Amino acid sequence: AIELAVVEIYKRFNLSIKFAKLLVEQDNHLYTLDVPDFAQLITLQNSKGEELIPLNTVDDAYYDYKLLNFNQVYIKEPKNETLDYIYKASAPTIYKDLSDLTEEELEKLTDKDKYDNIPIPRDFYGVLLDYIAYRCHVTLNSNQIYMAEIDLHYKRFELSCAELNKYGYKQEVIQTWKARDLGFK
Repeated sequence: AIELAVVEIYKRFNLSIKFAKLLVEQDNHLYTLDVPDFAQLITLQNSKGEELIPLNTVDDAYYDYKLLNFNQVYIKEPKNETLDYIYKASAPTIYKDLSDLTEEELEKLTDKDKYDNIPIPRDFYGVLLDYIAYRCHVTLNSNQIYMAEIDLHYKRFELSCAELNKYGYKQEVIQTWKARDLGFK
């Protein structure tokens, strides 16, 4: 439930905006934005910091690129250049990588040793707990007996999100963000 809550919070709030580079070749139109934590493209920019124009409607005649799916881009007129792209990153996992440990070492670990810190600001802990309560009640309610209680926990989660929005935690993804403006070089 904790992992699902973190994912839901990352979907609703821009907690991790990142930057990467895309090497474009003149003869290739199709590119995959293949950073491991990629969730959503915010903007593509050329080396001068100028934003490329996305295809917004099906019959739009003037565009520089179109998004084919969540991480594939079609460049209309590719040139040999490096593009910058700003993207919304997906939620990090809260589980530590324990693949290098032996079975004996794994048996000695406590639950606390197996998890990283929860990757959200402290102000989001209430929202996190509201979502966990909602998910736990959904899971335990196999007979549909406690629907009002499930609804109550989900409403609390929504109200907590709205409260954070009022305090400025929700920022719309702005297409005109420049990599340099966000501190990326």
